[in-house]
This record gives sequence, C-alpha cells and structure tokens, in this order.
Amino acid sequence: PQTTKNNNPTSTAPQAKGQLTTMAKDAPPPKKARSGKKRAVGDITRGKSHAELLEHRKSLKNDLRSLPHDQRSRVLSHLHGGERRGELSKSRLKNLKQDDANRDTSHLTPYQVKNLDKRRSKPNAALQRQMHRRETKRLQNAMAAADAEDILHSHGAGLVEAENDMEKTIQLTQRQLKNEHLDEAVARNVYDIDLEDYGPYKMRYDRSGKFALLAGGRGHVSVIDQHSLALKTEFFVQDTVRDACFLHSASMMAVSQEKNVYIYDEDGAEIHRLDGHRRVTGMEFLPYHWLLGEKAYLFV
Repeated sequence: PQTTKNNNPTSTAPQAKGQLTTMAKDAPPPKKARSGKKRAVGDITRGKSHAELLEHRKSLKNDLRSLPHDQRSRVLSHLHGGERRGELSKSRLKNLKQDDANRDTSHLTPYQVKNLDKRRSKPNAALQRQMHRRETKRLQNAMAAADAEDILHSHGAGLVEAENDMEKTIQLTQRQLKNEHLDEAVARNVYDIDLEDYGPYKMRYDRSGKFALLAGGRGHVSVIDQHSLALKTEFFVQDTVRDACFLHSASMMAVSQEKNVYIYDEDGAEIHRLDGHRRVTGMEFLPYHWLLGEKAYLFV
C-alpha cells in the first residue's frame, strides 16, 4: 500500500466524527474611548472654532461701544454703508421679525406647515456659523477702515486758509509756500525744471505717484522717478506730441502723435500702433476697464 509523508510538523491526528474544530483568531484591538465634546461639521472656521469666533465678535462689539460718538458713527457708516442704509437694514430686520411672528399659513398644506415648524425648531447650524463669521469679518473690516481713515485723513481735503480778510490765497506763490509754510521734509520734494526747447509740455503721474511722464509738443518724452528725481527714460520722436499717459503701470505709456497713437515700453521702444487715431488731443486710461479713452478732432 502507498503511504504519504506528512511534512507539516504542526498537524495533529484526525478528530472523531462529529467533533467540531475551532480555529483561534487574533482578537481585534479594543476601541479607544472618545474624550471631549463631539465637534460638528464646520465647527472650525478658518483657524478659529465657532466659540472663539463668537468671543472675538463680542470683544469687537464691546470695543465699538467704548468708542466716542464720532468715531462710533464712522465705524457704523463703514459697516452699513452710510446712515441711511443702516436705518433701512434695521427696519427691514424688524419687518422680517414681525412677519415671522404673525405668519399666515392658510395657503399651506398640513405637511408644509409641519416641515416649516420643523425647520424653525431645528435651525441650520452650519448656516448660522457662516453668518456669524461674515458678521465678524464685516465688523472687523469696518473698524480697520475707520482707523485707516484717521491715519490717512481721507475724510477731508487739504486747503490754504488766509490769516485775515485783506490777504488773498491767489497771491501765495510756490516759492513762499516752499520757504515759509511747508515742513522741511515736504519742501524737499518741491523742485523746478526748466524745459524751454521742446515745449509746451504736459505732465502725468502713474497710479502709484512714483513716476511722472513729461510729453513735449515737439517730440520730447521722458519719465522721471519722483522719489529720487532720477531720469528713468528719455527719447525723442520725430513728430508732434499732443498728449501722453501711462497705462496700467509705469512700464507702458501711450503717446498721441500727429497721425497715430503709439504705445511705448519703459525703455522707449515702440510695441504697438493704433492706426487712424489722428489729432488725439486728450487721453485717459481706465484701469478697472483696461480701456484707453481718447478725445480727438477727427477719426479716420
């Protein structure tokens, strides 16, 4: 008879009929108990929890109440977009609360009334957190805008006021303004440029106020750095120059010449030509629309 050799040293003798065999399995590790309060979805909003966000909004409101009346009025004007809009927002909110208190459900089915009561009893927590975040951000931006207004004095314009009734402001010269009335740091920025050969000149500033564009009627174009009073670019065109202006930055400029409008870069190289734009006497670049507005006698 044939015999088979058992190579499995761990095998055991066969068990009797009807006897059950069980195999041991590795027991799963016990689950760790969760500690602390369960957080809802969206509880953390941009690095701050909802509780921290509410605490921050409460502190901002306390700071707003502690401000003087005039400063508090400026913050509220930035927050609501003016006193008129603030009053409209308050009246609108009051009307909404009255509508909620005296709601008319006669045109609704019982199923719709039940769902409406359910939504009122269980408000949307995620929507409330989002509204709280936006309200806190709006209040914070309004207070920052009021602080910037105090620093920059953007709410009022500068003026020259005469000391008595006999004195007229039109009699004040630039030299007197520089030597007698201005601070030394401000007076240092006042300078004279004598340009007699290629005039008349037109002068434009870029959006930052750092660079000035000089355009002479006889073909002289130059760009001056107003901080260092250094000449950045200078070139001559063999044509009549009627107007010039910067485009979106000081790296590009539009120059109105006799027959066309040319676009130059900061080095004075021509990069584009607007054919047929003749006798353009005025130009203005609209930075938010990326459009070049022109005023001319004739377009061909």
